[in-house]
Amino acid sequence: MNRTIFFDLLIYKTRANLRAEVSRLYLAYVWWVLNPLFNMAIFYIVFGIFMNNRQEHLALFLLLGTSQWQWFASTAQHAANSIWSAGNTMRQINIPKVFFPLE
Repeated sequence: MNRTIFFDLLIYKTRANLRAEVSRLYLAYVWWVLNPLFNMAIFYIVFGIFMNNRQEHLALFLLLGTSQWQWFASTAQHAANSIWSAGNTMRQINIPKVFFPLE
């Protein structure tokens, strides 16, 4: 597959998934941005101000860390839900259960 086609498909899939995820809520796009910022602010207040941590670029470090953690947590939750919801299909097909973390 050509790299240009791959990246175009990746961008389209990302936009489509985001649009499907936030289609149910009115302020979902705003919340998608504000959630990591609020988490970063709370961690900055606790670790930066209360614990007197004067590390350079602490806010950027916290923003990147919290956004990556939220992405991982969301991905793990969606993966577990998709495996759980496809339980009947997995029982109908003879697949070694070692491929699935839940059953």
